[in-house]
Amino acid sequence: MNQKIIWLIVILSILGIFDTAYLTAERYLNSPVYCLVGGNCDKVLSSPYAVIYGIPLALFGLLFYFSVLIFAMIFQFSETASRRRFILRLLFALTCLALIFSGWLVYLQLFVIKAICVYCVLSAINITALFLVSIYFLFRWNQ
Repeated sequence: MNQKIIWLIVILSILGIFDTAYLTAERYLNSPVYCLVGGNCDKVLSSPYAVIYGIPLALFGLLFYFSVLIFAMIFQFSETASRRRFILRLLFALTCLALIFSGWLVYLQLFVIKAICVYCVLSAINITALFLVSIYFLFRWNQ
């Protein structure tokens, strides 16, 4: 069962990497984002909330997903139970912080910007899934 859960974390992080890499690339290339539904992606991604100190939030998301992927791989190849437990706690803390930040970003989309970016919503769903999986794994993990 541990193997299935770790692979689920890997798959979710890879999906997040594709999502945020696309948004990051489009931002740095100054290209319009192809919005799958609704057509409000550009409004969200060009808002002042889409960057922090000139760095696009999508790049922070990309770093988050890469971190989760790396930690999942470290967990997979760690031989000691104490190291694995530490990695699980780290994954939980990281996904918890990401969930809180993602919730704030969803709030901004709905009530401040009044537009929805499909890619941002997909990332929020992905982060929620990673958070739930990390909680489950943390409490169900058996050495």
